[in-house]
Amino acid sequence: MNNVVEKELIFFNYKASNYEDILEILGNKAIEAGIAKSNYVEGLKNREIEFATGVPVEPIGVAIPHTDSSYVNDNKVAVMTLEEPVKFNLMGGSKEDTIDVKLVILLSFKDGKNHISALQNIIEKIQDEKFVESLINAQSKEELYKLAEGNLNQIL
Repeated sequence: MNNVVEKELIFFNYKASNYEDILEILGNKAIEAGIAKSNYVEGLKNREIEFATGVPVEPIGVAIPHTDSSYVNDNKVAVMTLEEPVKFNLMGGSKEDTIDVKLVILLSFKDGKNHISALQNIIEKIQDEKFVESLINAQSKEELYKLAEGNLNQIL
């Protein structure tokens, strides 16, 4: 299988004001790269409202936005570290439950079976505090890319 992590989908130390901004940046890049269809951002935002993607892990929350495979053309993962934490709603929580997120891992999978497998593997991976710390403490886009590539290409 081809790599699911590519350098053009790595966003280092991004300054975002809210989760919608993050979904627009990541989603539009996926559309531009041909990974997703033109309505992908809308799909991400609707999915985030219905089923939040913020996950409480140590040392700080991680968001794993994704949407239905009907919006997707290719299997890819985008990674974004944030300069300052951004609030996402808590996965499985109420609309009032939020979590500060400093790492976003966007899943784009065109096959539902691969999507579920990748999501399960990402959730397992982010339970490793050292892994999360290594990503959020990366000092450059290149370092973030190498860490993501070395750890996330095997999620299927």
